[in-house]
Order: sequence, then C-alpha cells, then structure tokens
Amino acid sequence: PAPKPAEPIKPVETKPTTPAPTVPAPTQKPVKPAPAPVPSPRPEPAPTAPATRPRDQAVGRPNGGKLEKASNLFDMMKDLKHDKIHILYPTRNRFYGTFELAQDIIKMSNFLNERVPGDKITIGDMSQQKGGHLRNSQHVSHQNGLDVDISYPRNSDKSPAFTDILGSGGVKSDVRLEETYMLFEYAQVSLQAVDRIFVVRSLKKALCKMAKEKGMLSEEGKYRAVEVLRRLRPDAVHKTHFHMRIRCSTLQPRCRMMAEPPSGSGCQDL
Repeated sequence: PAPKPAEPIKPVETKPTTPAPTVPAPTQKPVKPAPAPVPSPRPEPAPTAPATRPRDQAVGRPNGGKLEKASNLFDMMKDLKHDKIHILYPTRNRFYGTFELAQDIIKMSNFLNERVPGDKITIGDMSQQKGGHLRNSQHVSHQNGLDVDISYPRNSDKSPAFTDILGSGGVKSDVRLEETYMLFEYAQVSLQAVDRIFVVRSLKKALCKMAKEKGMLSEEGKYRAVEVLRRLRPDAVHKTHFHMRIRCSTLQPRCRMMAEPPSGSGCQDL
C-alpha cells in the first residue's frame, strides 16, 4: 500500500514577550564633606600654678558663653608686681579671663621683654567679670574668657594706644616682624596655648614672606612654621592689634572651642 502523506508541520505559536521594565539607576546623594575636627583641649598647665587656682571658669563658646569665678589680670599683675603689661582701658573692666589666659599673657610679656628689655605689651579687651556679650562693643566673641586683644610689637610707636600698622605699601617698616613671629611661635609651641590669632591680612603675608626667605618653610623646620602660620587667620579689622584666642584646658570641662583651622600655612591664599 502507498505510504500515508506526512502531516504538515504546524507552526509553533509564540506569545509576544513583554520587555522587562527598566529600573532607573539609583541616584547618588551628594556626599557631605566631613566636618572639621574639633581640637582636643590643651593639656593641664605645669604644676607651677597655685593649688587654689580657680577651675571650671569658661562656659560655652567664645561667641556664646559666659565666665564664672573669673581671674583678674589687673589684680594678678599687682600681686606679682608685674610691670611689663599696660592695660589700655582699665575703666572698662574688661581685664577678666580664665586663669590660663591671664597666665599666658604674663608669660608672653616676659618673653617679649627678654628679647627687648623695657618693652611692654598693651592689652585691650579681654572679657567682663561674668563674661557674655561685651557691653557697648561690636565684639561678638570675648564671652567666655579665652580671648584677648594685644598690641603688635613695634619700634617707633611707644605710645600705649593701638595704632594702625598699615601704610601705603603694606605693613609699616616699624613693625618688628621677627619679634611678632617669635611671640606667636612662643604662644603656640612653648605655651601650647593658641587656638587661633586674628591678624590683618598684610601682616600674615609679610610673615609668610619672611618665613620663606629665612628657610623656615623648608622640610627641616616646615612643621613648626606651618603650624604657627596656619593659626594666623586674616581679618581686616585687626590692623591695630592682634586678637588671640587660647584653647580650652582640661581644667575647663564646660569650655567649648571652634573647629580646627584648615590644614596648611594658608600663605598660598594671600
């Protein structure tokens, strides 16, 4: 018998495939820069201080704090018969601070007087006896006993008043740049005191130039000079004096500081 014809192959029905839904790539949130570290409190001063010295004086921050059991620089000078400091405005009663600040000012005046016998430093505003905002003043800081205004070392100007150090070409020639730098270095390195020092921009520029010319920014001495210059913060209003702010001490547990200044000398930004 004849073979049966092959059955025709039926086409396979395929269901239309639905494309997988497109999942949008997750959007990355912008990464916030890490906050600047808050410096550790300065170590406790050497045990030369009297056992009865006041403690726990600075409360809060320099621009939002108060002062308790304040140390009186004027009285400390009288007790020590110390004549190397001139308080510019004694009637304002702004010569109060922490014990560390008063002690540091006295030590800095001794340091400067050893380099230039007979020289004095002039003190402007510190804090009021109870801290807080200085009455009849434009100061925002000077509230918790860590701040002081000090005269720049100069040759020709021996008057106690704060006077402008800027001339037509920058810093006037009578400003003693070397003593100024050495005073800042002493406060920062020897006393381990400085949080930051506000100076007029032209002065920091002159100190950066001097440090470079003297080789102080070379690899051998770079760390010390960079650290000193790093803490000099340019501020236009400080052309008659510098404003020093010290760090908190371990004996000031309620004291609060600002974040550390940016790393580096800052000389390249002037």
